[in-house]
Amino acid sequence: MNTKEIGRAGEEKAVQWLIQNNFKIISRNFYKRGFEIDIIAEDPKGTIRFVEVKTIVDGEIEDAFVSLEARNMRRYFNGVEAFLCENPIYRYREMAMDALVIKGNDISHYENITSGLVL
Repeated sequence: MNTKEIGRAGEEKAVQWLIQNNFKIISRNFYKRGFEIDIIAEDPKGTIRFVEVKTIVDGEIEDAFVSLEARNMRRYFNGVEAFLCENPIYRYREMAMDALVIKGNDISHYENITSGLVL
């Protein structure tokens, strides 16, 4: 399995996990301005969650966060803004950026990954 296939399989596991935890999937693989948002979902409390999925084959969970550094987050924010421009009904909702890290059958959910991030 190549890295793209591994990533897609991880995203599918993430979607199933979100659905099982009562999230409503709004969009998958939203691509704009040079960045893709893996999953956009509404949580049971109505918060819109922009979810980055990281699938780990070898290594530790901490390794997944290396790619979520500030320069990538700036592009991610641009993608969120593009989504909100195309979908203004969500603009005034509470929002958060989360990460779902998939390692085998284990899924770890990290909420508000931008908390404290300086851009």
